[in-house]
Amino acid sequence: MMTDDHNFKNLLVDYSVQALEFFAPSEMKHIPPGARITPIREQQTKERLRYGNWLAITASIWISAV
Repeated sequence: MMTDDHNFKNLLVDYSVQALEFFAPSEMKHIPPGARITPIREQQTKERLRYGNWLAITASIWISAV
């Protein structure tokens, strides 16, 4: 079952640049033009999955200057 959290994370991963521009405009000023922005998908561990039906969902990104 896809939750709203999953949908939101997928939007952040699929549109990383736009998400940074919207949520962190002051940080985007420090990223050089042409920098590579790579979303990092994190999988839940079995240890975390056994605690009920909630998931802690993160959407990390890696920024590297070219």
